[in-house]
Amino acid sequence: MFQVPLATSSTCLTSIAFWETVLLYHCRPHLVNRKLIAVSQILFHKIYLHSKSINISEIFTRSAILYEVRKLNKLTKENISEDFIKSIVEYYDPKIMLIESSIKDFKEECNGVFMSVRILMPRNQKLGKSIEVVILDKDKNTATFVAVSENGKAISAPPFPYQIELTVTFNLRINLNNFEDADTTHAEWIAEKLFKKLLKWVENDIEDNKQMHSLSLITVDEYCLTYGNLKTKYGDSLIREWPKKTNTNPQKYVFEDIAIASYLICIWKKYAKDDVKFVDCGCGNGLLVYILNQEGYSGYGIDLRRRPTWDIYPESTKLEKQPLWDQKDAQYHNRFILNKLWDAVPTEMKSTRNLVRSKWKTLRDTFQKEASEMIWRCLHFLRDQFTARKSTGDLPEIELDIVIEDTIESNAEKFKDNNIVNSPSQSKKREKNQTDDIGSALINIEQNKLRILEIQTKNKDEDELFFESQLPHVGTVTPSSLFPNSTWLIGNHSDELTPWIPVISLRSSPHTNFFILPCCPYDFSGQKYNRTNTSISQYSDYLGYIKNVCNMCGFNTEMDKLRIPSTKRTCLVGIRRQVSSEEMDKINSEINTFIDTRLSTCNFKPRCNTEKVKNCTQLDRNLVQKLVFNCISNLLVEENLIKKTNGEHWNKGISLTLSDLSKKLAAEDLGQLKKECGGLQTLLRNHRYLFDIKNGKVSLREPLRLNEDTTKYKEKPCWFLKYHPNGCLFTSEECAYKHIFLNK
Repeated sequence: MFQVPLATSSTCLTSIAFWETVLLYHCRPHLVNRKLIAVSQILFHKIYLHSKSINISEIFTRSAILYEVRKLNKLTKENISEDFIKSIVEYYDPKIMLIESSIKDFKEECNGVFMSVRILMPRNQKLGKSIEVVILDKDKNTATFVAVSENGKAISAPPFPYQIELTVTFNLRINLNNFEDADTTHAEWIAEKLFKKLLKWVENDIEDNKQMHSLSLITVDEYCLTYGNLKTKYGDSLIREWPKKTNTNPQKYVFEDIAIASYLICIWKKYAKDDVKFVDCGCGNGLLVYILNQEGYSGYGIDLRRRPTWDIYPESTKLEKQPLWDQKDAQYHNRFILNKLWDAVPTEMKSTRNLVRSKWKTLRDTFQKEASEMIWRCLHFLRDQFTARKSTGDLPEIELDIVIEDTIESNAEKFKDNNIVNSPSQSKKREKNQTDDIGSALINIEQNKLRILEIQTKNKDEDELFFESQLPHVGTVTPSSLFPNSTWLIGNHSDELTPWIPVISLRSSPHTNFFILPCCPYDFSGQKYNRTNTSISQYSDYLGYIKNVCNMCGFNTEMDKLRIPSTKRTCLVGIRRQVSSEEMDKINSEINTFIDTRLSTCNFKPRCNTEKVKNCTQLDRNLVQKLVFNCISNLLVEENLIKKTNGEHWNKGISLTLSDLSKKLAAEDLGQLKKECGGLQTLLRNHRYLFDIKNGKVSLREPLRLNEDTTKYKEKPCWFLKYHPNGCLFTSEECAYKHIFLNK
């Protein structure tokens, strides 16, 4: 058995290096086999055989394993026990003894035979699950892999046994049973992919225990099942609709958010669905919110800007409706957007549009004039919407830094002494000014009162109850935001908000947890994070920094790796600890002091709520014209003549690479282009009627010839006629552009 060597290394390795490499492949085969998403370990035992003449690798054939698999009702972890192994071996050795073991025990043993039974989870659900038996023989330094699929489906591993061996000369070798197996595409994969990966691990001296394993905080079986179901349910439809709304890659963003949603659902398995209330801070495209809402989890997403992809989701998807209340929002005066948002609110409130808008106006006016503790807490995001106007009559200036209750009385005396009490002799305009100023002062009074008074439970009137039910649909996330009704805050690539997520969770409520998936490294100030440990990557240093913040906030924080198409896939999951009030005060004091030190040079600056134009269209027109003429001049330095119909010649010029062309332009002009994030190529593409860019090379485009497709340009003046040294290539009848004969 295993008489056909498929591949052998030329270098030697130690027994320790051999087994470390084999165990890495055993525990994480998806690193090599891209058909797999994970493995579910079922059994790991040390085998004691009574008969010394039995070769255990020869007993566990594919047919023997398949026979036992077909006895199972379903290929699941619960249906497989030690009897699965005994049923195959007892015929040859009735006195077999199985001792439950582990990878750790295996590493400590110097000899013996171990058996691992696990389920291979495929990425493609059409393949079906496979069961794989691995025999690890420390006496012979061999590892034998045998896999079979359920119900005869296509298999996600080689459909024949193969053996990884450390030879007596200490070379790494892979063996097969026969030449027929060697002449297959599966054998080619073993030789070209698996063998080379094993050699790379040996050369790099990889120790598996130093690596952070993915999906370590959840059950792999549940994740694979959840991911498969969500992918089937949402994948195809989202892939079809995505390109209609955005140019981003649907293969990345759709399946990435499906994977993140699958992970969160597995994390939340220990909770009842009704107990999970999430807020996605900086929800971006909103896909994660959509999937979680569709799966029955209550929550909503908030982002500074509305994204085109939001139109894909049904109205039941709860994404932030900032234009409804924020006068600074770019869409605040967009009647189409506002009507669409207001049409969605009554549906969610199970009320009428007129009643909902009336209630909102009442709450907004109440907040402006006489904010109670509860209303201030719920509507604090409106505080920047009202500014006190300069008084024009007898109304005195009101100091807005009032912090104690008797200040209300002193201001009331001021109002009385200056005859501010409304009377028929006062004009309506003055009444309105007085009301607005008093209301603004009261807002600040209530805000500062809340800092020194405990929030007391009180009976809620109809307006308050209405707003509590509407609260999940409004608001924006800032360092002062609170989400007292949420049990989970999500920071999925939340950038500037990333370090604030655990702090906001701490301040929101005693039952608020968080999930953070950091990407771009930002500090509390909203500026880029400066790493402190140069011996590791900036990303690793930033992860350590964020975990330190989480621990300072008093959370039990664990790190894990997701299975997503991204290099930034390490997440942090923070679970709230139950602490005493004294310890909570200490935690708040320490984190506030730490934040103050980080903000000592710069306060928090949130991202702009309008997306900056980055296509070179905002450049000064004189600069654009200068750059265009310089580019054309450099292209026309050498002649490449084309004969006109009238017998004259027209210079098409040469081709230059973008790099060579940029070197011929002034550095100051290129600096202006760089600020637009588009660069020279973007500028040239904006003038595609002049420039042709192919394979990284730029050349002058010939004028368009008049035909059925180009008649639409006939009213536009011909640039070549006016500016090209040889005029236009075509006559006025042939050219697609209008020839206006003016002096150059």
